[in-house]
Amino acid sequence: MKISLAAALAGCCLLPGCYEFDSPLDLKPRVKVDEKLPGPWRCFGTEDSADEAPFILNVEKRNDTTTAWMVESVSGDGSKETSGYEAFGSTVSPGHLLNLRETGEKASGMWTFVRYSFLLPHLMRVELIEDKPFEKVQKNQIALRSAIEKRLNDPTIFTEFCLCVRAKKKATSP
Repeated sequence: MKISLAAALAGCCLLPGCYEFDSPLDLKPRVKVDEKLPGPWRCFGTEDSADEAPFILNVEKRNDTTTAWMVESVSGDGSKETSGYEAFGSTVSPGHLLNLRETGEKASGMWTFVRYSFLLPHLMRVELIEDKPFEKVQKNQIALRSAIEKRLNDPTIFTEFCLCVRAKKKATSP
């Protein structure tokens, strides 16, 4: 079954876990954009079957602290889907997380916390923090941040989401 990124990040009921939080870890961006992140990526969901098409993730730097994520995927009926997200980083000791929120008319306003790492300069791993371990502190931003910081090295709070390979930029017409 093909699941769009929008459904996976915001739909929650289509995947084994749920990844929605009421607020970001910081109300304002505090971390500079990782310069290795912007650009096109060809991504493969870790739960996809072998015959499912990858999705394209275009990360665009908006300013020193914010990026826009545009996702292009193919739905089950073969039609193209595009969804947009805003992302900014938060320092969460001992590392960083991205606060990701869908944009557009159908956006829920909920946040997803993303951890990414570069396995190689051109290979990125993306993980999502599940909200279930934090249900008791979900409504309190300060308590939520503290609880996540305490468990940031606990692999059980993360779900593998996708692996992405750096893609070449589309050629532009002269």
